[in-house]
Amino acid sequence: MKTYLTPQHPFRCLESEVIFTNQSASVTLAQLSRIRFEFVNFHRVVVGPEWSTNGLLEGDYRNKVSFVCSGSASLIFDGIPLELRPGYAYWIPSSVLVARHCEQSFEEFILTFYCELIDGIDLFSDWPERRPLCVGHWDMDAWRSQWTRKPLSLNAHVRLQGQLYQWMAESFENLDKIVAQHSQMFTRYARVFELSGSRLGADLRISELAQAHGTSLEAFSRAFTRDLGISPKAYLNRRLNQEACRLLTTTDWPLKMIARKLGFSDEYYLSRFFSKMNNTSPSYYRRMFRS
Repeated sequence: MKTYLTPQHPFRCLESEVIFTNQSASVTLAQLSRIRFEFVNFHRVVVGPEWSTNGLLEGDYRNKVSFVCSGSASLIFDGIPLELRPGYAYWIPSSVLVARHCEQSFEEFILTFYCELIDGIDLFSDWPERRPLCVGHWDMDAWRSQWTRKPLSLNAHVRLQGQLYQWMAESFENLDKIVAQHSQMFTRYARVFELSGSRLGADLRISELAQAHGTSLEAFSRAFTRDLGISPKAYLNRRLNQEACRLLTTTDWPLKMIARKLGFSDEYYLSRFFSKMNNTSPSYYRRMFRS
């Protein structure tokens, strides 16, 4: 007796409603595929009172999620403290300035990552309510058992990325609008992004980007900063730093070769640039990543 797989026959029902079709789902998944989570580093830290900044505000151009394990600490944003409680995770968006406070021992896992649709432009850079967020619980027992194995397994990476997608969906109400706005910016400055990608280097001038965009230097700089929330110079520096980090962690090239690749006059110029962007030297960054 032969058995054939056939489409399901229509059946009688009291009510039927189409949630999505293959075509509409494909469009949505295409938008989702453009949102990139790029993990920079993931490490465990145990700190004490020295972790406090004593009122000094600090920030990072990358996103961070703090998985709090134990102890007591807080972040102060806009004068309001946010207690970091064990068993909870906290998202600190890129370029958000906070002060830190800790009186006793405090343990956390920190995931540093980019969340981009356009290279060098954070997806939530123009979110009007940018602030540290408590994004939810995390299962310390189950997750820590995975994180103690080195290197992290594919399962652990997928679980982390899936959790980020879930928290993003729960924390930001209108992702369709956010992605659409960034897509419009990508189209508006397509020639600029194409040039910065193909000619990325310390020798690339803002005037060349303005020429590619077809406007004067002053008009281009003003419009780019207004539309994307970052100046053209800061954008190029961020892209350069991302590429420097990538080359330091994925190649064995000496710093002199990386400097030449990225258009720096010498490795000393690159080292000063990298240290300013990352608060650490290129050599230490490479050792820290590989350890």
